[in-house]
Amino acid sequence: MANWRKTVALCSDEKLFWENHYYRFRKLNDTHYELARLTAGACGEFMYHPKITVIVQNELFVPIAYFDNEETPVKQLTREDDESFLDQAFVTLLDSFLQAKQAQE
Repeated sequence: MANWRKTVALCSDEKLFWENHYYRFRKLNDTHYELARLTAGACGEFMYHPKITVIVQNELFVPIAYFDNEETPVKQLTREDDESFLDQAFVTLLDSFLQAKQAQE
């Protein structure tokens, strides 16, 4: 996985558009970050597909919450619900975000 210090340097409130989705990686506080893939809704709103909240522990990202309101029913999980799912979903979404960021350069 990417070096977490280099990755958090990419944090911004701005959305990147890439391959029909918007991506955003933003800092919530000193230890919590939010990575999201967003889709535009019919009324101009954004839907999370998904949004993953992570904390930094021992210099590693640890996903703690997953939220997807584009799925029906809405999918919401915590680390206690399904640790392996959150880990894999975060790695997949982070890879997509890094590809989107690279495409913008």
